[in-house]
Amino acid sequence: MVLDLGHCKSNDKSLANAREMIEKFRDRIMEIHLSGYVIFHEPLHRTHQDDIIELCRELPDVPIIIESTFEENDTAEDVYNEINYILERL
Repeated sequence: MVLDLGHCKSNDKSLANAREMIEKFRDRIMEIHLSGYVIFHEPLHRTHQDDIIELCRELPDVPIIIESTFEENDTAEDVYNEINYILERL
């Protein structure tokens, strides 16, 4: 099972459903997809939705795929900022 936390946030701002899925399916979750949510896969270092990142702590051994998207005018520094922002909160 893949748990996409950005999509969880888009459907439930409280993330209560995501917490319930983690509780019930913990042993089945093999991968986490992580990004912010305003419209679609925004970088977390811009949305500051730390509650999404914090859920990853519940599954410390599950690989995380960062799905944040960037615009043409974004730079490698933006990608670096995204990775560091996430790592600082894990």
